[in-house]
Amino acid sequence: MDNFSLKAMARRHGFAEAYVVPLPEYPDGGRGLCYNARTACPWAGAAALLVYPYSPYAEGERIPSYYINSNRAYHAAKALVQELTSLGVHAERRELPVKPLIAGNGIGVMCKNSLAAIPGFGTRFAAQTLILETTPEHYFVPEVRPIMHDDICAECRICEAACPCHAIDSHGLTVEKCMRFYMDGPVYPDWVYAVQTTHMGCEICQQSCPRNAHIPVSEPDEDIRRAFDLDRLLSGDAADARRLVGRNFTGNSKLQIEAKRCFFCKQNG
Repeated sequence: MDNFSLKAMARRHGFAEAYVVPLPEYPDGGRGLCYNARTACPWAGAAALLVYPYSPYAEGERIPSYYINSNRAYHAAKALVQELTSLGVHAERRELPVKPLIAGNGIGVMCKNSLAAIPGFGTRFAAQTLILETTPEHYFVPEVRPIMHDDICAECRICEAACPCHAIDSHGLTVEKCMRFYMDGPVYPDWVYAVQTTHMGCEICQQSCPRNAHIPVSEPDEDIRRAFDLDRLLSGDAADARRLVGRNFTGNSKLQIEAKRCFFCKQNG
């Protein structure tokens, strides 16, 4: 097993690309991520960044396509690890800091809205990360690429104008103004519910970004639409929605609370 074999196997599991990168050795940044994999996993010799691209849904859909595909990517990564393990490869799925891995290894660039963009995929991808043991039999070599630079964000103001929270300016994103900053907990500030147009996230800066202009819009399956129907969520029936996007995004009755507060805010202007 080597880099080429890993990439081919990852594609069979639905990933468009698998980048073999050095193990991250960053200062701890919190959020439950493994910033220093070399210390945490001394047996490992390399990391893999798996890219799962997706098409966004049209404006007006209740659920961003990202969350559906992020859950699919999670299960695809678990299946990939199972297959690698069956072949004798010591591989584990770990939550590594994706953005520094992308920008720091010449895979893509950071945008002013704080998202990472990869050529060909824009910002429309879900990422999964693995750590891999390197042995004479299973030899994974971190790939060296020049750091990417471009002036697209510097010369563009589209997402700044599009953001309803005025969270983006020429200096980047002010996280305290971004509604997504408040969405990790089960209850958000009232102003977030009033501005929010989709469940569990905000798509506005990505919808407006020229980096994503080449990516076609897709239609959600009917089972997805039914699962995120507002009346259904208001009734307390969120089982299918939780299955589609995973429990990490929907714990603590988050979907029901969000549906009730969004409904109240929209009804009361």
